Amino acid sequence: MLSLALTFLTFLPGGAAIRASGFREADGPSTDFLAGTWLALVGMLLVASAVSTLAASPKPSTPPEPTPVRPTPAAETVAADSTAPADPTPIFVPPPGWAALPRPAAVPWWRRPWLVTGVVAACVAGAVLVGAVVWLVAHPPATRRSELAALVVARPADSTPAQPAAVDDRVNVPQILPPWGPDALILTAQLLDVRHAAGAAWTRPDTASVTVTLLQFDSREQADQFQQSYAEFERRARGPGSEENIPDVPGATAFTGEGQGQAEVDAVAHRDDIVVLISADGGPPDTIAVVESLVREQYDRL
Repeated sequence: MLSLALTFLTFLPGGAAIRASGFREADGPSTDFLAGTWLALVGMLLVASAVSTLAASPKPSTPPEPTPVRPTPAAETVAADSTAPADPTPIFVPPPGWAALPRPAAVPWWRRPWLVTGVVAACVAGAVLVGAVVWLVAHPPATRRSELAALVVARPADSTPAQPAAVDDRVNVPQILPPWGPDALILTAQLLDVRHAAGAAWTRPDTASVTVTLLQFDSREQADQFQQSYAEFERRARGPGSEENIPDVPGATAFTGEGQGQAEVDAVAHRDDIVVLISADGGPPDTIAVVESLVREQYDRL
């Protein structure tokens, strides 16, 4: 019953669970989630089978009581004759009923608890080893902090340095997220999966403030989910007609707006497990071309 219940719960469509996790239902759960679930199911089935086998294994039976052996008449005659020579004392005297003890019956190997336990333990260890190897192949070692910082696009020579939104894995959340609200809370929760962060910032001669931020997540799926959430929140904040796809960068999107008569541009893209956030505030109307150029350059560096 436990095996059937676990199998049913594993393959039952988890619409509510997917919605609660933040994934879009159209995409379905990620391959990492499915692989981990199936690996856990195999392990639990092996454990359930081992427990059932051990519970059904026969208990050792108690040997029957030996039947006392009465002396024969010839032995009584010899014992009554006092003149008969005494037999020498034997070195080893078998206990009564020694020959009557039953030989243990042969037990199949699947009825031996220690052997079944060893086989199940070996299967579980093999499944864990295979799962670990597959996970390591699918998730190569992450870029180190210094390596991620070296991938950030260089600041133009005619610009003035400014304070970036991410330095040495520390992220200034209000500087890169929308105004405080439910959307910002959800994005902040997803930022907990960031492994490394780096960035740069400068002010252009046309007074535009440019910020470049790289966020490296634990997996490609988490980076893709953050990009989708960020883009969805930008659509809500800026309204229809503010979205523009960036050519030559798969999945990259730029969002434009105006604040106090000056352009505001936010762009988001990702490559593998790294999300690229580039924003420019306070520049002329053609600032979006500058942001798109930076996104392409940063994407190529990754």
